[in-house]
Amino acid sequence: MALSTKMGRLKASFAVDTGAAVNVLSEKAYLALKRASRGSQWPLRPNDLNLMGVTSEPLNILGIVRLPISLVKGTSIMRLDLYVASNFSLPTDGLLGLKSLKSNRMVIHPDINMIKFQGKGFQAMNQPMRLTSECGLNRKVNLGTLPAKLRPYLPFRM
Repeated sequence: MALSTKMGRLKASFAVDTGAAVNVLSEKAYLALKRASRGSQWPLRPNDLNLMGVTSEPLNILGIVRLPISLVKGTSIMRLDLYVASNFSLPTDGLLGLKSLKSNRMVIHPDINMIKFQGKGFQAMNQPMRLTSECGLNRKVNLGTLPAKLRPYLPFRM
């Protein structure tokens, strides 16, 4: 189950993982967030935990960042600590662990694919989208469709 959220000013998807002790954020999502803030926000703090992923492989933790996460307008912003992992392999930007789910009193309804938070129901995403995809980092551009003055100079033929 994955939720669409806002992380700062950007959209992100988070898997809901009751088996995870902590929250995790992919390095790609973290770097996209840093670029969006022009690098001036969201410093990493040192990490003192060794974490295992779903496949029992150790996660390569780069540090911890505290981020404002919200589900939609009208709900309060959660300030969550996220462990930034360079080898995060889920099809989401990160995951919300049990501690955050409990402390924010989120109620999971797997039978209807929904989470309740602050009295409102939030439908889980059918297909999680990574933040890095939305920011255009994975987007391919057909240079032939650009006006000539916007095309980059290429000294060779393609």
